[in-house]
Amino acid sequence: MSDAGLPGIADPGEEMVLLAVAYEVPVVPVPGPNAALAALVASGLPAKHFCFEGFLPSRVKARQEKLRQLQAERRTLIFYEAPHRLSETLADMLVLFKDRKIVVARELTKLHEEIWRGTIAQAVAYFDPIKTRGEFTLVVTGSTEPDSFVLCPVNISDPAVEKNILEQVKQLENKGLAKKEAVRQVARQFNLSRREVYTLVVQAKKAER
Repeated sequence: MSDAGLPGIADPGEEMVLLAVAYEVPVVPVPGPNAALAALVASGLPAKHFCFEGFLPSRVKARQEKLRQLQAERRTLIFYEAPHRLSETLADMLVLFKDRKIVVARELTKLHEEIWRGTIAQAVAYFDPIKTRGEFTLVVTGSTEPDSFVLCPVNISDPAVEKNILEQVKQLENKGLAKKEAVRQVARQFNLSRREVYTLVVQAKKAER
């Protein structure tokens, strides 16, 4: 019994197998589609060593902490993600993983299969948080940073950074997001407070007058 192609991989089928083993009921695996491995094989990213993490925590702080724990992981990383959390997860990845290569696979082994390749920053801009549908598999390159790498907040006084922040807010607003939500997502993306991003937006509006 499973709600996915291959029972037991980030799936309730795992619980059924545990019960069967506990009651000494024979378990016979029947190979079937597996989104994680299918995405890895099609990704074009290093596949010799990889780390499958399944679904990330749904709560923001827990998800960010999990990604923080994986910052120094050098193996290719594979995650599953639900459509309503995809944009937030990508934004968190941009902050914590920086702009690594990523492959976003949607509805693998199904009729409307889609594989998108690019960088995390490009993925943040590409995937519409409102119109996104389907189940996603994310394949991300491992860290190439020195082991002592520690994430630092961006320099908000840098004109290039300020321009990038304002462009990201504008892009999200053009996609239909309210200003408050756009500011919230961009603040998380750049590891800034919402107040800092909102202040930049207000100042930019005043400068246009």
